[in-house]
Amino acid sequence: MKKILSALFIFVLLFLLCVSTSAKTVLLGDIDMSGKVTASDARTVLRVSAQLEELDESIIPIADADKNERITSADARKILRVASRLDTNINIELSDTVYVNKFMPETDDLELFAAGCEVKKQDGFVFRYKDEILVLDGGAKNTGDDSVFTYLMNLRKELLPEGVSETDENYKLKITVVLSHFHTDHMDTYIHDIIPSPYIEIDRIYLTEQSVFEKTELYNICDPVYYSDGVIKTKGRLRFLNLLEEFSPETQIVYVPFGETMQIKSDDGRLVFDLFAPSEDWGTPHRASHLLDLYYDGGKSGSTAADFPKAVVNSNSMWMKVSFCDRTMLFTGDVMKKAKNAYMPDSPNYAEEPFDVMLSYYAEKCGEDVFDCDIVKFPHHGQARAAASKGVFEVFSPEFIICTAVNFRETTIANAQKFWDDYSGSYSLSDGNGMHLFTDGKAVTVKKDNGNVRIFDSDGKKTGITGEILVK
Repeated sequence: MKKILSALFIFVLLFLLCVSTSAKTVLLGDIDMSGKVTASDARTVLRVSAQLEELDESIIPIADADKNERITSADARKILRVASRLDTNINIELSDTVYVNKFMPETDDLELFAAGCEVKKQDGFVFRYKDEILVLDGGAKNTGDDSVFTYLMNLRKELLPEGVSETDENYKLKITVVLSHFHTDHMDTYIHDIIPSPYIEIDRIYLTEQSVFEKTELYNICDPVYYSDGVIKTKGRLRFLNLLEEFSPETQIVYVPFGETMQIKSDDGRLVFDLFAPSEDWGTPHRASHLLDLYYDGGKSGSTAADFPKAVVNSNSMWMKVSFCDRTMLFTGDVMKKAKNAYMPDSPNYAEEPFDVMLSYYAEKCGEDVFDCDIVKFPHHGQARAAASKGVFEVFSPEFIICTAVNFRETTIANAQKFWDDYSGSYSLSDGNGMHLFTDGKAVTVKKDNGNVRIFDSDGKKTGITGEILVK
């Protein structure tokens, strides 16, 4: 019996030790970790707020007395009041989490990684700048060496300090996420790989508002392949949010309202992400009826039940524009345009497709040249349907195209040749092991892993481009 009690005591002791090492309790404002808050602590915080002194990253949560994620003179004032016993203090728990982002090598370049699409079409992009990482969509669940998840895990491995095991869950890669829409080829990796991973932490995520269409009966009977692994009852958005609540309840969720823009900036302001929510909800009865008439013969088409819900979700894609010094990039999700070449309200045979409405709405709201960009990920994975491709190519004339579906490559090239007589740029297809673009804000270079990324010139011929591809 004594042996059993001794073993139990040792087990409990070890358990308590494990718990105590996962987080430690300190006094808010106790900067020097002396066990009490003093005027000296307040003085240190005041110097930090005036940029006369720097704090170790692990001490910042102790100094941030008002919990607004900034160290200001207000924090120093609050700490001084505690030191003077004018205010009561609280204990806080410090996590042992270390964000490996701070070990990033020093560089002023922006890297864009585009997930491979040789196995299947998918949109997944990682923007890496200094110690900041933003992931747009993310693609299908882990597809191997060319997936977003593999890229993130390899990056974390590279950044781990010497002697730290890859399985040490205290060392995490911190990311920001933007989701254009909730189809599996854009977001399934979050459900299967990223959110459950103990090695990646989503700090903040930007989403579109929920469409009223997602509450209708037709949405519930749509093709399950496009929604969270075929689970009908918990499709895309709902399953994503449920998993986020389960594994990462501290993640901040930011909803971008229909018809509104939002901006994300790097700490130094050089890198800017402009988010453009869908100009309106294409799931409303009025707009959904318009899509039915435009694409599905008023609902008489035999493929309506399976295909129409996809069209609604695609039409509600959020766009993202990336500005980095002299370089601009545009990512358009899967916004729909497949019926007419006309694309502006004053054009003949204007069909008021989602792509057209998005363009005219933000041209009026933000200026005619708002979507003039050097690099464009073409709508719907690069697909350019014959009936509507002229309208797309008249709008976008970038110097570099990203196409994210192998089977759309020839269509994209053929239509570019047909409609861009003076086009002198190149085409990029992200396949094989993914594609890496690097820019210092002027020149853009491309890295082709194992030669699998294919670059095509304006004549549709494969090129050997590996150096500068955009120079103005």
